[in-house]
Amino acid sequence: MNNLQIQSYQPEHWPQLSQLLERWPFKPMAGFSNSDHSRFVLARERVRAMLNSGDGPNARLITSRDQVVGFASLRALTWDSEQLGVPATRVEYLIADGSYVEQLEIKNQLLIDLLPNAFSRGRTHISARVDASDFSSLHTLERSGFVTVDTILHFAVDFAKRELSKPQHDFEIRLAGHADAETVSKLAKTAFVYDRFHSDPFVSKKRADDLHESWLRNSCAENSRDNVLLAESENELLGFVSCTVQEDTARWLGRSVGTIILVACAQAARRRGVGRALMLAASEWLRQQGCEIVEGGTQVRNVPSARMFRQCGFDYVGASISLRHSFALAQPTVIPLDPSIVAIHRHDSPDQVLPAN
Repeated sequence: MNNLQIQSYQPEHWPQLSQLLERWPFKPMAGFSNSDHSRFVLARERVRAMLNSGDGPNARLITSRDQVVGFASLRALTWDSEQLGVPATRVEYLIADGSYVEQLEIKNQLLIDLLPNAFSRGRTHISARVDASDFSSLHTLERSGFVTVDTILHFAVDFAKRELSKPQHDFEIRLAGHADAETVSKLAKTAFVYDRFHSDPFVSKKRADDLHESWLRNSCAENSRDNVLLAESENELLGFVSCTVQEDTARWLGRSVGTIILVACAQAARRRGVGRALMLAASEWLRQQGCEIVEGGTQVRNVPSARMFRQCGFDYVGASISLRHSFALAQPTVIPLDPSIVAIHRHDSPDQVLPAN
């Protein structure tokens, strides 16, 4: 693309940014509505909420011939910063128009502007998550020094199409309260090994364990948006599942969506069907809260968890990739695209693969 100009987002850009979002193929909840308009409205309103939030998002856009063709934003992560011990932020959006190579150009320019700016503001840990089919974002982030730390398989069940089973079990499942926080968080501290924090060489095992302990303690708090269900037998904690209702989906998508966040079983309780019973109990609890769809995800390496989603009646609906860049030791360097490669591909089929040299 010619005449690319990068600038900070301003409210007067909103109409054209909204048009770019309408053309964006990787909208959230893409598989949960048959209405293209509903998916667009949900994406648009989530971006609007982010731009209007008190977190002070750092947003840039690129124009070509007075049309917005690219958009990216960084958002500070307060809780992650506290847990990781370094200022953390996330690439919230990385969007561009055009062919694969044109998208590379646009996204590369956006990151050239945003990443050094984040470093200068003290943000030394930056994460990103992109749809597994969004190759231009993935490749641009890799060129910018991001490394893959996690791949998530996404599953969902639509209650209009499928009724989940109700398994028999010899233990009790109940909703957790604030008084359960310490017991639940103690199990959470030792239960996870496949997540993006434990997979990240920048994060020590102790810090990743402590992070999950804090996460579940917060989930059990009285003011938490998360809800936790416990499996117990004779006052012994066998496992837990945390879940939440995505409050904006009913209004903007036209269908209420619930999310299963974390599932864990105590070591001594495995192979008793605890995980499956908790997953189904959480799904039923979310259905009782008005959710028409329940979704969740697990790491591609966590084969038992992926099997459990399938055994519970969930369908595989997509995948995403988590990446991380740490600037703790050095200022970031973003590699400009080779002009000769860009020039070659402007005259070739957009489906052609980049040459090796």
